[in-house]
Amino acid sequence: MKKELQSKGFTLIEILTVLVIITIAAVIAVPKYFDMMEKSEEHTLNGALMVMQGRANRVFSASMVKNNGIALLDDIDTFDDIDMGSKDEIERSLRDFVGTWSYVNETTIEYLFKRGNKKGVFNFTSGTADSPPIISLNVI
Repeated sequence: MKKELQSKGFTLIEILTVLVIITIAAVIAVPKYFDMMEKSEEHTLNGALMVMQGRANRVFSASMVKNNGIALLDDIDTFDDIDMGSKDEIERSLRDFVGTWSYVNETTIEYLFKRGNKKGVFNFTSGTADSPPIISLNVI
């Protein structure tokens, strides 16, 4: 009488099938993960834009109060006027970003995304004596 062989473990076909399924899942999931990270950075930059615009509005309002209802254009025409006139001031004001900030000039600040494939460009446009400056964000 023959003894029946007992199965102990997985066959090669079963192991390969599991590996193929895991590989397919990884090929689909990894790019989506990086896209989500990039979208997260974009949304965070919108928060930074709101911080900058809020500072500009506050300085503009203070200038109007100080000058009898008319803002002086020299009081708020650059990022220097809202305490973001250097890379150190930007990083101190906008902590917890994973990318790299750079102060290009008085009216332009750039943010390079962590993976380096995109950047956000903040532009400062002077207002008038009765309208506040506008800070815009372009992600390229």
